[in-house]
Amino acid sequence: MTDATENDLGPLTWVKSEIDQALSRALEAIEQAASSEDERSSRLQFAQSHLHQARGALSIIGLDGLTQFTDGLDKLLGELAREEIALSEAVADVCRRSIAATGNYLDELSHGAPDQPLRLAQLHARIAMARGAEPPAEGDLFFPDLGTRIPRRPTPDVLDTAEEMRLLRAMRIRFQQGLLTWMRKADDPTGARMMCEAVAGIESRQHQQQARAFWLSAAAFCEVLAEGHVPV
Repeated sequence: MTDATENDLGPLTWVKSEIDQALSRALEAIEQAASSEDERSSRLQFAQSHLHQARGALSIIGLDGLTQFTDGLDKLLGELAREEIALSEAVADVCRRSIAATGNYLDELSHGAPDQPLRLAQLHARIAMARGAEPPAEGDLFFPDLGTRIPRRPTPDVLDTAEEMRLLRAMRIRFQQGLLTWMRKADDPTGARMMCEAVAGIESRQHQQQARAFWLSAAAFCEVLAEGHVPV
């Protein structure tokens, strides 16, 4: 679920009240645990149980990024309940903010906002820090809609087999030259751009949508590589 539109809000509408209730109970249990050491472990376990219910509902309705986000919080609450991590005020604040962010995110979705879980990346990183875990990757919350249809374009001209093979062979050689250039000097975008041109050329000869989707994805990766957005 990438764009929360009128057509795909149905599943969220059906379960939102239950999710809100589970989040509210989880937050209440966290507040009780933070305010008193009495039965702290059981209260944190109670909070985790309710958050786990909310996480399950999010998974069922296809909010993969938000599910990933709440999974980190679920693990944090479990570690707190087992007293593997101390419930400091700073950690309690991360829990509060994370639950509030989950509820706010769902409210925004229900009012038509796009499903863009990367907005939660900073808080997602704070959850990992509270757990003493490695910082999550930047793309940890990136779940693009793979069901989106790619734009139509005119069907490529039909060539005889020999001519088609000649064109594809030339593009393959171009790609290999670009790859070799990139391997020799990764910080120079020239090689990546050569690969991108070759891949785009191959895509232009495709007739099937699935084949086009593959080559367009490959071209996009080469573009990102050329722009220096992928560490090498």
